[in-house]
Amino acid sequence: MVPNFKEISILSKEMKCISIHCFALTESDIDNASTAVCRNFAPLYSINEEAATGTSNCALACYLHNLGIRPQRYIFEQGHNLSSVSRIIVELKTDTDILDVRVGGDGIIEGVLNKNTSIWGSREK
Repeated sequence: MVPNFKEISILSKEMKCISIHCFALTESDIDNASTAVCRNFAPLYSINEEAATGTSNCALACYLHNLGIRPQRYIFEQGHNLSSVSRIIVELKTDTDILDVRVGGDGIIEGVLNKNTSIWGSREK
């Protein structure tokens, strides 16, 4: 995919949205395999492409859940085109509706890999 940042900016302005989150589902039965590979574009806000977007991937997990795609946890890869691959993990707490959304993964801060910089802490009710 070769993004046209000018056209994405126009579309973002028309739709009154911050970014466009593109994804392609992956096919695998392996437990830790990615659910989808994603790219996120926000050129209207001077961010041509982001290597990791937790908020957008949370929304994507909810969208996939509503389509009936319901793995135990969603694993999204993002940043391949930026040579900064991120694995973003999203878990949904549900009954008949989505009750809670949690996001985590690996992150790089000042050149140091921090495993599982996440919110897996205590939000249990």
